[in-house]
Amino acid sequence: MPQYIPLQVLSTFSLLQSTSTVKGLVQSAKQQGYPALALTDIDVMYGIVDFYNACRQADITPILGITLNLVGSQLTDQTFSLVALAKDQTGYQNLMRLTTMKQTARADEPLTLAQILPVLGHLVVLTPAKDSELGALLLQNAADRAATWLAQLREHVDADSLYLGISLDQAPVLRTTVVGFAQQQHLPIVALDPVDYLQSTDYFAVSVLRAIDRGQQIDNPELLKETPGGHYLRSADAIAQDYQQLDLMTAVAATVEIADQCQVELVFQAPQLPKFPTPEDQPANVYLRQLCQTGLKKRLADLPEGTDTQPYFDRLEHELQVIDQMGFDDYFLIVWDVMNYAHEADITTGPGRGSAAGSLVAYALKITDVDPLQYDLLFERFLNAKRANMPDIDLDIPDNRREQVLNYVHDKYGHDRVAQIITFGTLAAKQALRDVGRVFGLSSYDMSDWSAAIPNQLHITLQQAYDGSQRLQNLIADSSKNKLLFETAQRIEGLPRHYSTHAAGVVLS
Repeated sequence: MPQYIPLQVLSTFSLLQSTSTVKGLVQSAKQQGYPALALTDIDVMYGIVDFYNACRQADITPILGITLNLVGSQLTDQTFSLVALAKDQTGYQNLMRLTTMKQTARADEPLTLAQILPVLGHLVVLTPAKDSELGALLLQNAADRAATWLAQLREHVDADSLYLGISLDQAPVLRTTVVGFAQQQHLPIVALDPVDYLQSTDYFAVSVLRAIDRGQQIDNPELLKETPGGHYLRSADAIAQDYQQLDLMTAVAATVEIADQCQVELVFQAPQLPKFPTPEDQPANVYLRQLCQTGLKKRLADLPEGTDTQPYFDRLEHELQVIDQMGFDDYFLIVWDVMNYAHEADITTGPGRGSAAGSLVAYALKITDVDPLQYDLLFERFLNAKRANMPDIDLDIPDNRREQVLNYVHDKYGHDRVAQIITFGTLAAKQALRDVGRVFGLSSYDMSDWSAAIPNQLHITLQQAYDGSQRLQNLIADSSKNKLLFETAQRIEGLPRHYSTHAAGVVLS
């Protein structure tokens, strides 16, 4: 019997859509004996690198993918899904292009199938069993329009890399229609059963998460709690047996064919530092030396008359040699340039902190304001030729002027080379209780009661709150609904809830 491979899988990085952590997914797949596993989060690739590393560690082949939501090309008033899996490194880069196109599309101009067609090379493309435009057209008995829709894909997807998905929980009529349509079009079918959570009992927690996302309430949570879910990570044998009963084993075998096609090797290379645009294209080390010598002379002018300055020049020479040897001339020029702009724009900057205060080069460039020789600070704590570490200089800039500095960096290096870093807000104890309480239909008065029962302690967990609060224990014991509310909040506690822009992290490349 052919081995089945899950090819449409969500993690918690599909925000408020799944309770499956990347680590939990891979561990569960390993326990069930899966040789390969896909990750296809909705519109994003936040979890891909963690997933890749976890799979490699568990000796599972990682299949890197994405579930894209697109505006219909035939049914233009609706949104539909398409699953894409990378076959190789170029395919992985195309996935990144797709998610970038999706994330940067304007709200009033959502992404369309026509826009992504040129980027579908080196990818296996699957039409999902649920929420696909193909399925919607076939349900409307619009086979001609379905064929037109499919023709666009066939023109751009690699040969033998387009599959029509079916699933066990699909309406039998639709499944039969898709299978018949695939035969007419001479296209293979594939078993594409979504994995939205790890256990059937996770269905309730996922339903609550999705209700939080939609801002909706669940009318009878205690009844829904008893309902098992179907979109969990089932065993390969169980799924294969179900497909065998439907005489659709070719769809199961196709999952293995696809897994064999998808062989991406991620290369984790050293950071690619950008080049600083020096005047008249001077070598970076020459320009850095000029700036440091000029800057140091200005700094030394403030020393008491008669001070022996030779140690400063000796130290400067040593530091410049190490910086050049380690290839960080451009790094220092970039940091100097940002700080120089801040000084020229009359933006207050911090005096420097951490190991960077041990660098005379940083002091000479006015990156820091601490004389390392005066305070016997070691440069080796900051940079050491025997330890290949990136330099780390923290720049302190007032909140109300940060945007100004960011705009300068964008304009200097180009919008396609500068990006801010994402950060995830997670469901902390009180937030998890508030969100579940809203879904359960609690009044604001009741929610205040719950909130007041959590001790005011930073980063407290719900379990710690329970252990330390008699008032919370009494609330939970009051009713089965309250007990369920608390248990559900515990189940979703710590999961990512939303993303935002990191206040200070910027990447230049």
